[in-house]
Amino acid sequence: MKKIRSMVILPSYAGGGAERVLLNFLSNSISKQVSNKLFVADAKGPLKNYFLKNQLEFKYSRFIYAIPRLVIEIRKNKIDVLISTFPNISAIILLLKKIKIHNCKIIIRQPNMIENSLSKSLKLIILKFFYKKLIHYSDALIVTSEGMKKESLYNHIKEEKIYLLRNPVNISSIRKNRIPTRNNFKGINLVFVGRLVFQKGLDRILFTIKKINNIKLTIIGEGSEKKKLQSIIKSIGIEKKVEFLGYVERPFDRIAGSDYFILPSRWEGLPNCVLESLSLGTPVIAFSEIIALKDYKKNISERSIIIVNGEKNLYKELNKLEVRKDYLKPTLRKNLLYKNISPKEYQQKLNKLVFNVTK
Repeated sequence: MKKIRSMVILPSYAGGGAERVLLNFLSNSISKQVSNKLFVADAKGPLKNYFLKNQLEFKYSRFIYAIPRLVIEIRKNKIDVLISTFPNISAIILLLKKIKIHNCKIIIRQPNMIENSLSKSLKLIILKFFYKKLIHYSDALIVTSEGMKKESLYNHIKEEKIYLLRNPVNISSIRKNRIPTRNNFKGINLVFVGRLVFQKGLDRILFTIKKINNIKLTIIGEGSEKKKLQSIIKSIGIEKKVEFLGYVERPFDRIAGSDYFILPSRWEGLPNCVLESLSLGTPVIAFSEIIALKDYKKNISERSIIIVNGEKNLYKELNKLEVRKDYLKPTLRKNLLYKNISPKEYQQKLNKLVFNVTK
């Protein structure tokens, strides 16, 4: 039987959650029915070292310049199914299908709530308009939460096209050989891991951090907002309460040793960093805009996920926090991620979806 040929399309090897989900899928993907290939428009970024086969890497500074090459590779490799997770790329490949440049089946993995993530600038509002018009031409839409599924149904996506597939976490791998570490601060240690961009909302918590004495924030990651954040921190005099560690490839020891993980994002899909933090036993403080976390009802009821509504509510919740009892010599706490799918299960489900859309 002829194998189905699929192609995952990424703009780069950036270190975001969406890229990691699909690169993990490709690195674990073994199927008798499906053959997967990777197209990367600009082969730069911290995730470039993933051990993958069948990748097509290029050096286009913007994805729009890569479109002719993408079309050539689709035809040359006789691709049956395209998989995309970024709305701008998804809109382009959907448009190319509509105007009959290619005839591939298209699977869209939606990374965020559409209304929240594509409403922050005129450019994004225009993208949202076209994306919502074109998404109906997809053959399957992967969502990561019940909230995203409801939004898709509200936007008149046919229910039979919508697949709820949460991000996978390899709990045993993340927990293996962990040595929880923390700084010498004896108060509450908060840790953030992610890109330093407007979306992540770190600017929203700095003034609250200033108001509370017994707290320190560790920021792990790089991004375009770093200098702005450092300027705010200096201007309000909290340099000793915030430390920057830069990009760390596997920050799990630091997450495991912290008291709480904090994620003040303005919008998100299902954040991998939250799932990884819970798997390490570190409770999470997250802003209410992260709709997907509402699915984790057991965590919310036991306060291993604390949902905050704005800065006033954040101040109230931070004042309730306590330092972990083993702070002098932290140990790995029990897994708190009760709702999970393994990378192997994810790979099997996505390969099955690829096969099914071609029937």
